[in-house]
Amino acid sequence: MRLLAIFLPILAFAQTPSLSIVLTNDDGYQAPGIAIVRGALQQAGHRVTVVAPRVDQSGKGMSFFTSSTARLNVAYDTTLNSWHVDGTPVDAVRVALEVLQLKPDVVISGANFGENLGVIANSSGTVGAAIWSINAGVPGIAVSAGLNFREATMNPPFPSTITAMQKSAEWIVILLARLQQTRRAGEPLMPEGAGFNVNFPAVDTPGGPAMTALSRGYNTLSLNLRAAPGFSTTTGGDVVLAAGPSGPAPDSLDKINDAEMFAKGYATITPLGGDWTSALSVMQQLRKRLTPTVE
Repeated sequence: MRLLAIFLPILAFAQTPSLSIVLTNDDGYQAPGIAIVRGALQQAGHRVTVVAPRVDQSGKGMSFFTSSTARLNVAYDTTLNSWHVDGTPVDAVRVALEVLQLKPDVVISGANFGENLGVIANSSGTVGAAIWSINAGVPGIAVSAGLNFREATMNPPFPSTITAMQKSAEWIVILLARLQQTRRAGEPLMPEGAGFNVNFPAVDTPGGPAMTALSRGYNTLSLNLRAAPGFSTTTGGDVVLAAGPSGPAPDSLDKINDAEMFAKGYATITPLGGDWTSALSVMQQLRKRLTPTVE
């Protein structure tokens, strides 16, 4: 049975209370996406503390600082009023929660430069920061804006991505307002162990947003390793990353997935959970196979 695609209307909401928000990303604290989201959140009256990597940390997933002999440098930029960390997105979230001892209502990660859909989300630093927050007991929302590779040679490149970031920031404000208005008194912003992965396509008029599942079969953005000139399959050599669009392909599961809807021009919102435990039905099958049969 296919999952129902839920389209959340973009409506004007009544004034909602100010939220305490930690804002991070994986593109670096000076990246345009984080500035755009910060501006929208502050304009809506929310209290925003930026704690983000000092430099680009894309593709770091949930990696974090583990050295027992080195130190992780944390500094405050008085010009941008932002904390930056010489580490990964997860390091930034950990500094915010464990060192600065902030008590946010939600951690927002993004807006990322490029979509994070399907299997790519597993290695995304943007999504990794949100997942770590969820596991730490704070709702996490990852936000990403799509790339149109026909704009790669423009100056500046990818102008429609900046527009998509602005649209995503406006919608995140609406999403937070909706979550505030629909929760019961005394409840957290989202259920325990829950978060979102939000992706906005770089199109003039995106559809949706549509509530989807993560694709397991394909992604609209391909990040493949290729042998560089001179590489030998016997002696080795250099490999390079080849980034670009990938063609749609059937998903491995019968469901409405993020990559499928995103490729059709829809903004997508995918509920996330920090618990990597398999589905109950799969667990029951494996338990049955591994339990000795009693004659």
